[in-house]
Parts: sequence; C-alpha cells; structure tokens
Amino acid sequence: MSMLLKNKTSEQNIAADFEVVYGSSPIVAALGGATLLDVNRLENDFEKGALTRKGLSKKVALHLQSLLKLTGQEMSEMLDISYRTFQRKKDEDLLGLYSSEQMIEIAEVIAHATDVFGDMDTAIDWLNSPILGLNGQKPVSFLDNTFGIRLVRQALGRLEYGIYA
Repeated sequence: MSMLLKNKTSEQNIAADFEVVYGSSPIVAALGGATLLDVNRLENDFEKGALTRKGLSKKVALHLQSLLKLTGQEMSEMLDISYRTFQRKKDEDLLGLYSSEQMIEIAEVIAHATDVFGDMDTAIDWLNSPILGLNGQKPVSFLDNTFGIRLVRQALGRLEYGIYA
C-alpha cells in the first residue's frame, strides 16, 4: 500500500513540476496548451467528457501530428477521418466526438509516457521507436484504437515498475 501511495505522490510531483515548466498539466500540454484548449487542466473524466463533446479543433490535431512526428495521412488515419476531409478542414474547425476523444486518449498516453521517462522529448522518442513488448513495432502505430492504446499503456506500466518491455 505504501508503494502505491509513494508512486501516486511521485506522479503528482512530476505533474506539478510539469505544470511549473509548461504552464499546464501534461495532458493539456500534449494537446497544444491552454491557449488552444481554453483550459489549464483536465483533472477528471467529467472535464474530459465535456471537452470531447465540445470538440477539439484541427489545430489540436496538427499539434499532436507535429509532436508525434506523423504525416497528415497518418494523423487522419489515427483519427478515423479521410485524409481529404482532414485536409479540407480549416484550422479552427472542430472535429467530431470520436476524433476529439481519440486525441484526448493519445494525450493521456503521452502524459503517461512523460511521467515514466521524466520528459516529453524522451517519451516521444520512445513512442516512435520499435519495442520488443509490442512485437518490434512502434507504440505510436497502436494509438488509433482503444485496444492499441491499452497495449501501449500496459507496456508503459511494465516499464514504470521495472519490468523489461
């Protein structure tokens, strides 16, 4: 029990440190920051659900695309939008419920990886590197659906607890 409390406190410290450096929570930072979202924190599922229903803009998707080092085609596939539709959208246009939810889930994975590795750059490098725990595939290639996201979170969990992944 004390180990769980220690880890939770450690995670809270990392999130607090991240907030001091980036001015927002790791999830908000991964989504492009408070200026793109009009929020500084996404602390619970109610807030995430409300933001999902409101919709995230194409600008947020473009930020994630750049952060994850993806092409427009790869990003549109990850969000289950045709590439042509994705191209036609204006930067301010809001994406649909599924795409917005998917972006928040991807940001949660980035935040988790940032907690595990200590900084976002290392987390992004890990997401873009083939790993044995995912049959030699890149974790970023699994972020297009809930099951893939679960696999990436499990791999991060193993690393977090010192189990070779």
